[in-house]
Amino acid sequence: MGIIDDKKYQDALNELDKFKENAIKEELSRYTEEYKKSEWFRQPVLKDAVGEKLADEYAHFYCAVQGRYSDIKHFVELFDMKAAVFGKSIYDEDLGCVRTGYKLETSVYVRFRNIAAEMIGLEQKSFDEYYEGTGVC
Repeated sequence: MGIIDDKKYQDALNELDKFKENAIKEELSRYTEEYKKSEWFRQPVLKDAVGEKLADEYAHFYCAVQGRYSDIKHFVELFDMKAAVFGKSIYDEDLGCVRTGYKLETSVYVRFRNIAAEMIGLEQKSFDEYYEGTGVC
């Protein structure tokens, strides 16, 4: 891959900022008005919206983009693999049935993969290329 220009890095940071903002807004929309007005209310953070693991993945990727990390293809491959794994329907031995893939994780990893792919001129992929919506659990 060639040199990534600054605009690609900035566009990726903007997309990641938008992802974080939308995830937090969605989490906040789930809160009742009563809770929002209570003394226990605290503004949600990304970890509240998508969980600790995905928030950590976001932070790792964001830091790499912000630091102008040059091996962005690594992230395309990493997120491609994770989207494939989380999107798979698998047999769940504990439940004794086929469980569908994880929708949230798959969609986040596809989004991160596409942001990284855009930076280096690779094709975008769709959620449907990864997620198997089959299963009976």
